[in-house]
Amino acid sequence: MRAIAVICLLLTALQPVFAHPPKSVDVTRSGDKIEVDVLHPVADPKDHYINRITVSVNGKPVIEQKFPEQNAAKQHSYYYVPFLKTGDKINVTAFCNKFGDLSREITVK
Repeated sequence: MRAIAVICLLLTALQPVFAHPPKSVDVTRSGDKIEVDVLHPVADPKDHYINRITVSVNGKPVIEQKFPEQNAAKQHSYYYVPFLKTGDKINVTAFCNKFGDLSREITVK
């Protein structure tokens, strides 16, 4: 019984080893459009994937998109944010359904 408990504990502790956050989040802005590329290579994109991307402007959430699976190693998304002005800070965060997240912030020029 004790051996089973130890094995379960080890498997729980090793979960982050088998899962990983996105490798990169790239954000570019062109006019009212924000282009987001999230690199997250996985073996099984139906089981381990980017499940959510959030976009905030100056610390206020403006977009949250959820995904049921991942099509390829790179998740490519476009978002329209028509009210952007010079100096605004755009923060994009991509969340892995298994473990971790990664954010990228850009300033509107």
